Amino acid sequence: MNISRFNPSNSDIPEHTGNGIQPTTADSDDERPGKRQKLSAKTETPSYVLSVTISNDRNHIVAITAEDKAVRVFEVEKTGELKELSKRCMFKRPSTVELSDDDSTIFVGDKFGDAYSLPLLPAADFIPKAQVSRTETQSKPAASLTTVHTAANRKILEAQMKAIDAAKPKEGLPFEAKLLLGHVSLMTDLKFVTLENESGGGKRRSYLVTADRDEHIRVSRGPSQAHIIENFCLGHTEFVSKLCFIGKGRYLVSGGGDDELFVWDWLQSKLLRKVDLRGPVEACRGAGEDSSSANASVPDRVPICVTGLWRYVVSGSECVLIACEGVAGIFLLNLEPIFNAGASPQISWTTLPGNLLDTVVSESSIVVSVDGIHAKNSCSVVRESVEGQQLCVLKPHGDGATFDVDDFFTDSNERRETNRDQIDKTKVAERLYTTGLLRKRRGQEGESGDVEEME
Repeated sequence: MNISRFNPSNSDIPEHTGNGIQPTTADSDDERPGKRQKLSAKTETPSYVLSVTISNDRNHIVAITAEDKAVRVFEVEKTGELKELSKRCMFKRPSTVELSDDDSTIFVGDKFGDAYSLPLLPAADFIPKAQVSRTETQSKPAASLTTVHTAANRKILEAQMKAIDAAKPKEGLPFEAKLLLGHVSLMTDLKFVTLENESGGGKRRSYLVTADRDEHIRVSRGPSQAHIIENFCLGHTEFVSKLCFIGKGRYLVSGGGDDELFVWDWLQSKLLRKVDLRGPVEACRGAGEDSSSANASVPDRVPICVTGLWRYVVSGSECVLIACEGVAGIFLLNLEPIFNAGASPQISWTTLPGNLLDTVVSESSIVVSVDGIHAKNSCSVVRESVEGQQLCVLKPHGDGATFDVDDFFTDSNERRETNRDQIDKTKVAERLYTTGLLRKRRGQEGESGDVEEME
């Protein structure tokens, strides 16, 4: 998860809102109100960045923000600064974002379970299609209340009239966007992949693989045929929060609220392996007990919540890095034993100075963001000495199963000090630790109010 604040008032670009209305200022010299009204000062509400992805050419960054339900596109300038190019507000809050292989298309999944495709940059001359009202195509009853005499017929006529009055024209998004597919619950992750034809014919086929809160992994065809479902990968008993392609896209690793990671031959809906995650997480938590807070007691058994899966290659071996919510450590799964029937895959771990929030993997290094506000392995206890968010650089140690942790900051990069008394602990926890809210209560089916904070 990527959490940071973005102030909309700093942007001068046109805003495309989900209701098709361009924002306007409150005051205007061309119109005079009939009655003077006392206006209260408008307070800007910061939008929190939920997730970001970068284009393959490293020229653009796409971010989704929470409060305004927006998809934002930034240009990476030569100085390293970001210039916002567009802001498009969706109907529902986005929950995941992905780019196509050629960086021309944005795929967005939302909390309502729908997935959309948008062009990377909106067309300036785009004209929304006119929406036809149901009242224009639905004929009105020939009868009226003055011609109907029986009570039963009167009730039927009143119900018909109410249905016609309630039918309003549907407002489309004021920018180019195509609805691709839908789940019946909150979409948690979306991945796009293009595979070469194994027969060598040169024809490539693309797929959209999506996960949801209801333990489903759905495999759909590419954007032009996304309504066609190829198969499902079923086996999780808790929510699925993260997906990661491995083996040139032929295999899939999934994780969420279960105690194991699942490795799939996803085209065949075949589960290859379950890899225990509970043991490494408990061992990491035990080794990383925080002494910065006297009250930082950790329960013996905490539910697993996978918040990140990243493909990583070290010493020629393909691996997967794993992050879990509220755990001050990073985990590494070497994939070679996965495909060896006689080998037992193991997950190694490295403790970190704070709960792992997010990771950036490059060919030369790994940079991780850790929580410097809460005590290690706690989502609620605040440290006695608050250091703010920290960045660390991880370097492979020995055989590459563990890492050496170095501080990202140098003498030229001043660390921003944070005053403990100025921190709203509740709001910080709500922003940083939301994956656990996906877990259903016992006996609960489908969506419920326990994820209302994410809407």
